[in-house]
Amino acid sequence: MGTITLGLRNCYGIGALDATLDFPVDRRTVAIYAHNGSMKTSLATAFLDLSEGRDSLDRHFPDRSTVRTIVDETGSVLDGEAVVVVKPYDARLGPTERSATLLVNADLRNKYEQIHAVVDRARGELASALKKQSGSRATEREVSKTFANHDDRFVEAILTVYDEVVAREDSQFAQVPHNVIFEPRVVALLENPEFRNALSDYVDRYDELLEASQYFHRGRFSYYDAEQVAKNLRGHGFFDAKHSLRLNGADSHELTTAHEFEEVVAREKQAITDDPELRRKFMGIEKQLTTNASVREFWAYVSANRWLIPELGDLAALSRELWLSYLKATQDAMTDLVAHYRAAQDQLSHIKGVAANEGKLWQRVIEIFNQRFYVPFKLEVTNQLDVVLGLADLPNLAFTFIEGEHEAPVARDELVTALSQGERRALYILNVLFEVEARKQAGMPTLFVIDDIADSFDYRNKYAIVRYLEEIHRVRHFRQIILTHNFDFLRTLASRFVGYGQCHMVSRTGNSIALVAPHSIRNPFLGWKRDFFTDETARAACIPFIRNLIEYMRGPKDADYLVLTSVLHWKPDSTRITQAALDDIFRRLFGITGAWTEEGSVLDSVLSTAGDCAAKRGNASLAEKIVLSLGIRLAAERHMVHVLNDNDLWAELATKKNQTARLFQAYAAQATVSPDAMRVLEDVLLMTPENIHLNSFMYEPILDMSEDHLRTLFRSVVTLGL
Repeated sequence: MGTITLGLRNCYGIGALDATLDFPVDRRTVAIYAHNGSMKTSLATAFLDLSEGRDSLDRHFPDRSTVRTIVDETGSVLDGEAVVVVKPYDARLGPTERSATLLVNADLRNKYEQIHAVVDRARGELASALKKQSGSRATEREVSKTFANHDDRFVEAILTVYDEVVAREDSQFAQVPHNVIFEPRVVALLENPEFRNALSDYVDRYDELLEASQYFHRGRFSYYDAEQVAKNLRGHGFFDAKHSLRLNGADSHELTTAHEFEEVVAREKQAITDDPELRRKFMGIEKQLTTNASVREFWAYVSANRWLIPELGDLAALSRELWLSYLKATQDAMTDLVAHYRAAQDQLSHIKGVAANEGKLWQRVIEIFNQRFYVPFKLEVTNQLDVVLGLADLPNLAFTFIEGEHEAPVARDELVTALSQGERRALYILNVLFEVEARKQAGMPTLFVIDDIADSFDYRNKYAIVRYLEEIHRVRHFRQIILTHNFDFLRTLASRFVGYGQCHMVSRTGNSIALVAPHSIRNPFLGWKRDFFTDETARAACIPFIRNLIEYMRGPKDADYLVLTSVLHWKPDSTRITQAALDDIFRRLFGITGAWTEEGSVLDSVLSTAGDCAAKRGNASLAEKIVLSLGIRLAAERHMVHVLNDNDLWAELATKKNQTARLFQAYAAQATVSPDAMRVLEDVLLMTPENIHLNSFMYEPILDMSEDHLRTLFRSVVTLGL
């Protein structure tokens, strides 16, 4: 797309337009400034028709024959799919299914599902083994709660205790039925203060007996430990190999057989359990254990396994110990799950890496928006992986409203109602970001026609848009036509990345328009200052600038400021201000030499130059528009002063601000004023103040003013006469 040639006839108000836009390799953007009503939206609409496959027309005169030619350097009509028109505002928000489709990766999705199937199978096998071992009907939930403090973290819980389970040498509690001990009514009983006190008494006596035991010690060498030692010694042929052992205690004779060792353990255990006081305390507990079938089942089990009673004082610790024992008993299934899960994580990490790389579109869009645009909310995509894997049709945008240090999630529709118009427009930028980034990722050659996208934004967001347009500019397969009626925006684009040679201004002649080289994009005052002593138009255009500079430097009471005010307004001394006096002010201000070659009144020169500008045709320069504005107001005030014919009133009004408006009020009160004259002067009041004073060097208002309107208004004011 090296060039685009436009040929439009009777197209949305454009009577005729013939132009060629060049897009060199290093200059992929064209910017066009058009004042309101001249052609901007009409041209954008023609491109929109092309992109959507519609014929263009002239809405106001549909019977006229419309021609729309938009071709590239080969003469081929641009492909509508390759053209995107970005409107100033569109209420629709968010990504489209077409852009979301770019993320789906079927191969990744299949691999993702296969990996999870393997892990889910191993998980199911462990859960089944644990259920059988423990007797619990809520195996996964109980394991999650015990080791991960959550109802649904089964695999995470297993990983947390895996090394601990593998390191255990036994599964002491593996045969304890979890569903019997932790039945809800049993748990309620165990948590009852009265029962807990009775249980505590039993445990205290039990501990006393253990401390007094020759062989057993609480927490160090229990019944279970002794029985396991005897079992292991028998199983490993310790005594068969003629070894013996001696227990540390009062009765410390040598034991030479497994049977002798087991008898010693049994006698010591019976001595403790048959203790009269311990049995009495046991009976005290037993009385509270006949309330229902579940509790009776629990007590029947505990009665046969009274060694478990001391563990009932800390249910959380007991539950943990039970599940560790169950896992030890089902270690093969647990190891299988952990192995599959860890292998899956490596594979899933790779898949997520690929998915993240393919999902950079969404991440980039969100980062651009959150980091660059100033709005009272931030957003994120909550299902990016699901979109990449094809598990979701569209990205889900989640919004968080921000107020100072406070944040709150908010639904999109609710958010939109709370936003200002400018903030809604910023949210609309999401559409643009998604579309641009999708096309960038897909490598689609595209012409973007940007229709005043930065209009009505504050400066921070406006410059964020400029930055993003510059990024579009850098993409080799992208081209841009940026349309704007904001001259300051054109200047920004020109200085940032578009370049002055790629900027155009619209010039209208009748119903036809042309794209002409821009003027006044760079500081125009420098050229006028250079030509102050040689060019009458530049000289006159300098006057409001010089006056503003003096106001800033010396204040509005300065003598030179007052002299120049009498050049911009018709005052009693205005006709006496000479060219030499203007030269003196200029030389004193800038410290340079030079002189105007002609004598005479400055006002006569300004009015004469304005007449010359009004007689021209075609595009007017900024300097010519300023001179026309000066001439319009001077001629209008001169007419009103003449009609009022009251020198005292004139002298009084000349000392006050807003002289033009005050003169008009007095003028309008005259009974002899014609309606036509009133209409002309009202138009003067609407147009001239900002144009003449240049809005403190922001001269966009006058540039946006049609030269035809200024010329017509000047001629109308002059026609009013003296």
